[in-house]
Amino acid sequence: MLRTTVRACVLTIALIAGVSAQSNDWKGFYIGGNAGGVKGSSDSHTFTVFSPTGYFAMSSIPAIAAAGRQKLSPRGFTGGGQLGYNFQHGHWLFGVEADFGVMHVSDNLFVTAPYPCCAPTQFTVSQKLSTDWLFTARPRLGFGNNHVMVYGTGGLAMTNFNYTALFTDNFATAHENATISEMKLGWTAGGGVEFKVGGSKHWSLKGEYLLADWGLSNKTSTNLTATFPPTVAFPQNPFFHQTDLQQHIFRAGFNYRFGHEEPPCPNGDTVTVSCSANPNRVQEGSGDIVIVRASAADSCQHSLTYAWTATGGSVDGSGTEIRWKSAGVAPNTYSVTLRADDGHGNNASCSADIRVDPIIIPPKIVPPTITCTAAPGRYVQGDKVQITSITTSDPAGQRLTYHWSTTSGEIEGDGGSVKLNTKNAAAGTVI
Repeated sequence: MLRTTVRACVLTIALIAGVSAQSNDWKGFYIGGNAGGVKGSSDSHTFTVFSPTGYFAMSSIPAIAAAGRQKLSPRGFTGGGQLGYNFQHGHWLFGVEADFGVMHVSDNLFVTAPYPCCAPTQFTVSQKLSTDWLFTARPRLGFGNNHVMVYGTGGLAMTNFNYTALFTDNFATAHENATISEMKLGWTAGGGVEFKVGGSKHWSLKGEYLLADWGLSNKTSTNLTATFPPTVAFPQNPFFHQTDLQQHIFRAGFNYRFGHEEPPCPNGDTVTVSCSANPNRVQEGSGDIVIVRASAADSCQHSLTYAWTATGGSVDGSGTEIRWKSAGVAPNTYSVTLRADDGHGNNASCSADIRVDPIIIPPKIVPPTITCTAAPGRYVQGDKVQITSITTSDPAGQRLTYHWSTTSGEIEGDGGSVKLNTKNAAAGTVI
């Protein structure tokens, strides 16, 4: 059972870890009450020894020991009150708690068996165990936020321990008895979960498990008698009694926490938050990850919880910095939004936009085609020949620029039509 409780506490801690803790949520003095059930376990043993001048035959000794080895299961009710004080730093708290109350548990068992030597005569061994109250004083180590706290605890335990044993038979009306009645000191350990009630800063409910161990108790008696008649004492047959007790305590309770009133904020309670994304543009199909950061504050220094959403892609992480994953998203503009809440009715939101650009396929470059004409096609040195370009196609539809050159003579003008001045041209073909 203790193992199950530990597992539940670990799970609760994991859930709490994602939420910021207010600095003094559980700090201070508190009182409360508790009630629950107790399931106990006790190995009790009654046995005696052989004596040549004693009452028992040698074969009776192991028979009595077997009948006197009994397992009792005392169960019952517990209820009472507790008080304590917690110190807190961030998520973690350390405190001390003491509780006192009733713990009415009891069980009794008897075994009747024949004497191996002298059947059908029989003997009976009966044992009874009970407690009436419980006191514990324990340190507590806890982990929590402003709504829930889990804790482990262990320390001193005290109770009144009552044990009685009785031996009788019908051979010679034998009788022996022993009693242990003492204030028992033991140890206890366990854990629990405590929840604030609604929006209250004072009231809380809790569930708790404790294991209490009271150790071993022993008693030796020499008061065995038998009536033949007369009544004869047999101190040479001492009886030995041993018993222990472990208890599993399950209880629910409530606490009222004093003080812890937050001072009013001089400028009112507001939450502010801003978001940014780096980078804010990625390429389709790149699988790039964008870091989105937030800067948040509460004017009254309340702790903030953060919730992230996105209109596409996926969000990884928590707190004031997350990773936005672009894998599998189509070209578009996506918003990543943060909502910050102070747990006191105030919140604020911010968004960061991230653009996913489509993959751009560059167009195929096709050069323009061009032809030229010369008029006249033959010249006499000194003539000016009109050269004109005729563009037959421009696939890209771009504006063309012209660069002219000649093997002889001089080019006059620019653009798509120029003149060739043959004044200094050599005789022959000019290109």
